[in-house]
Amino acid sequence: MAEQLEIAIHQFAKRQMTWFRGMERRGLTLNYIDALLPMDDKIELICDKIGNMSLEIVLEEMRFYAHHGVLEQERLVGNSFIVNLTIGLNTYSSLYSDDLKDTINYAEVYKVVQSEMNTPSALLEHVMGRIVCKVFEHWSLIDWIDISFI
Repeated sequence: MAEQLEIAIHQFAKRQMTWFRGMERRGLTLNYIDALLPMDDKIELICDKIGNMSLEIVLEEMRFYAHHGVLEQERLVGNSFIVNLTIGLNTYSSLYSDDLKDTINYAEVYKVVQSEMNTPSALLEHVMGRIVCKVFEHWSLIDWIDISFI
């Protein structure tokens, strides 16, 4: 039984290496890490390889009832809005530290969006601009922001 298990493990490893070689032939760069390295060394090696990687944080379908609009009726009655916000940020240090201070807090981003949605404006474009400016003001790690209203 143990011999059959050992054979199966070797066969699987051979198939896996064949799959990896195929990926390399298709142009994907694979970086191998020595399994015997201490965990801290592995993490440092990974962080060095990825450099200043930009990740995306997506807050989708944030729902608000707000009083925006050019017409008086729009501002008086209000309307439902769905806000989608995608934030590109450099989180290099958070990959290593696992500390919230090295990234952004989604709940705090939501509060900024909520605050700006609660401030009436004639134009949605103006609301979007305020949201983007406030988010950039609060977090220096942010590289870019994409925002949409539905």
